[in-house]
Amino acid sequence: MATYLGLDVITIAILNLVLQTVAYFILIIGFRFARKNNFRKHGIMMSTAILLNFISLFIVMLSSFYSVISALKQIELNPLIIILHHSFGVITLVMAIIAIITLRPCGSIRGNQKLGNVRKFMITLFTFWSITYFLGIIVYLMLYTAFFS
Repeated sequence: MATYLGLDVITIAILNLVLQTVAYFILIIGFRFARKNNFRKHGIMMSTAILLNFISLFIVMLSSFYSVISALKQIELNPLIIILHHSFGVITLVMAIIAIITLRPCGSIRGNQKLGNVRKFMITLFTFWSITYFLGIIVYLMLYTAFFS
């Protein structure tokens, strides 16, 4: 079995799934803070979720990207799901970076003209992150379980 960081690939995939799930729940908590107009706690939660996502991206996902693409050539998987997951993921990360740069963590959301309607931008970002997360679960199931066999 292949190893990465001294662990087998399946263990790394499980750890990544757990990390992404924790980040997603933090995202939901942050979303709830925003609905209560507590933008300071919202910013802290969202910054934490984004940080966890970037840690996962650089430690696990980028290194596994090549092996996943190589595996697509060898095993019969639906590449559309993986392409959609990666596409939505890139868009989500770019939007998150724009939000961080434009709004600054814990900064004032009201009256920010750089993003236009900030609420719509954030809802779109949350939606894209959700799509990416759930597509990631499907990719995990396709690659590491017999669920789709």
